Amino acid sequence: MGNGPGRPPAAEAYLRHLRTALRTAPASERREIVDNVTAHIDSSLSSEPCSDADIERVLDSLGPPEDIAAQASRRRSPSSSRGDLMALVLLELGGLVIPVVGWAIGVVLVWTSRTWSTAQKWTATLVVPGGLGAAVLAWMFLPAERTCIIAGSGTISLPLKAGCVNHGVYTPMWLRLLVAALLAAAPLLTSFTLWRTSRTRRLRHEHDSVN
Repeated sequence: MGNGPGRPPAAEAYLRHLRTALRTAPASERREIVDNVTAHIDSSLSSEPCSDADIERVLDSLGPPEDIAAQASRRRSPSSSRGDLMALVLLELGGLVIPVVGWAIGVVLVWTSRTWSTAQKWTATLVVPGGLGAAVLAWMFLPAERTCIIAGSGTISLPLKAGCVNHGVYTPMWLRLLVAALLAAAPLLTSFTLWRTSRTRRLRHEHDSVN
């Protein structure tokens, strides 16, 4: 009765519910909790035969999966506010100070933090790679002038004027502004959300510690 196929359906449903309740916990912590609860259930139901009342008693003794997840969250102390702030600053501005490397250091700090869930860490990594550096690069490299051909002057770059024939890709100013604004706003909004999460978790942890 102790392993997978022989486990009662009610116990399997409880474990699925527990995994869902722990979805925001770090993977290693989630695995450890689920393994411990699974071992407890298997050990408690190892005797044969096992009635529905026995199964219900064992699951009731564990409590609702949400309570287990909440207790685990309270025990998990968040990272220091200074460390979280440094991670977010490097995530946004590191790429401007040291291209690529500065941002990458911010990503590493985000992933080593105990404050944020795996989903939040993936969001911080993917929205937008490079942080504000991506907005600066977009502004710099989107062509702002037309490449023109003027008789007797060869091919030069200057705004479109009389006698100048369009000879290349041109990005209107409004489009450059829009792209740069979106690339800047997305990571800033992500960092703001992560900072609010960090602050809320820290305050909750301090409150729980006092109580």
